[in-house]
Amino acid sequence: MPDSITHHIPAAPRPAAARPDSAARADSIARADSAAAASTLRKGIMIVDSPSRTEAARRQGTDTVQSVIISSLIVLFCVVGLRCKSNSRYLKGLLREMTEVRERNNMFDDTVRESAFLLLLNALSAGSLGVLLFRTLSGPCGMVFPAPWIAMTVCIGCTSAYTLVMPALYRGFGSIFTSGQLSAQWVRGFVAGMGLLSLVAFPCALLAEFSPEASTAALVIAAICFMAVKIPFICRAFRIFMTESSSWVLILYYLCTLEIVPLIITFVAACGLCASFS
Repeated sequence: MPDSITHHIPAAPRPAAARPDSAARADSIARADSAAAASTLRKGIMIVDSPSRTEAARRQGTDTVQSVIISSLIVLFCVVGLRCKSNSRYLKGLLREMTEVRERNNMFDDTVRESAFLLLLNALSAGSLGVLLFRTLSGPCGMVFPAPWIAMTVCIGCTSAYTLVMPALYRGFGSIFTSGQLSAQWVRGFVAGMGLLSLVAFPCALLAEFSPEASTAALVIAAICFMAVKIPFICRAFRIFMTESSSWVLILYYLCTLEIVPLIITFVAACGLCASFS
């Protein structure tokens, strides 16, 4: 027998080399899936982000217009404040205009400066009441406006129309039922009251605009001040028209026609126009 026996151990089988065509095909499929997923992700991001950007741009434009309106009122208030330095006594005279019924020898004894100052006060009052009316519609009334700046502009237009039309109505009513001089004084009382109202309505409008949590309190204060201005004016009308017992019918006619109906028309017009522009 041979001295050593050589054992032949079979070699382990070598792994078969991967076929190049299968590897390339798997790699291309993986790349295609990754590209498709990335494309889908990009499309999803564009679809979700596009409306938000449009809404943000629309909101920014709305805030800009509303800021311009409020800034205009602030500038007007500053002009009134500068003019008030030389017309401080004139403000006290406006208080008398609201309550006193007296004969004048000259109905045009106001200077041009005082008349311009009264015009500025009434313009500030109309703008401030418009902002407060807008906050009333969007707050307690629960109206929703896609374009709030349009609704605010409409409300300011309605209150401005009320401020401009009412003196003409008072003058026409007074010229029919009383003398021309008393009628002019009556109109003067309305203009004076609206001018003084601006000194309270403007801060309330700013409070309602910039502090939503305090807007209800601002609206209540403005409404109380509006009634505080109206009550002396109505009492003055009583003193002008109460000349005989039958004047009670005239007073009731006056209250319905010139005090209640115009306010209702202004409010309804603002609601209707704001709803139509929404």
